[in-house]
Amino acid sequence: MSCSGLREIPSSIIDEQRTCRLTEQKMSSMQNLVSLPSSICKFKGLVKLNLWACSKLESLPEVLGDIEKLKKLDANFTLISQPPSSIVRLNKLKMLTFAKQKSEARVGNNFEHFPRSIVQLGPLQYLDLSYCKRLKELPGFMGMQNLETLDLSHCNLIDGGLVEDIGCLSSLKVLDLSGNNFEHLPQRIAQLGAL
Repeated sequence: MSCSGLREIPSSIIDEQRTCRLTEQKMSSMQNLVSLPSSICKFKGLVKLNLWACSKLESLPEVLGDIEKLKKLDANFTLISQPPSSIVRLNKLKMLTFAKQKSEARVGNNFEHFPRSIVQLGPLQYLDLSYCKRLKELPGFMGMQNLETLDLSHCNLIDGGLVEDIGCLSSLKVLDLSGNNFEHLPQRIAQLGAL
């Protein structure tokens, strides 16, 4: 879809017969889109959901966790401040991006706290929360044993903002902490052997 003026996607346009075969839904740059219908969960075969630059989108429907095959969710440059709690049911999700747009401070996600539900996504390999400047704290990373890339650049994190158990991310190959306000990093970063 490339209907930049569309504010809502009517539930009625989602046809169960056709959506079973849909594997990718691009809604990127729909700058007036404010909500997604709950019927999005009818996209049972959906593997990729691209909401990049839907700059007025503030939330995702709670039923998002019903999209059983979803592997990639790109919600960069939206106004989402928290994923739905059902995100923990996305047990095939490998890539999750909620980055904020660096060039425009007014456009981007409003995470103040790292959602605990995200750390329960064991299969997750790629997580990007860059430029989420309101991010104040991170919970533990236990359970994210498959995470290979973590981007927390330009999040205004300070000493103590990065938890000690970051050392448990044994698969982590890329860690971007640039643009933060650290004086000291947790000592357990030294345990990241794959980095």
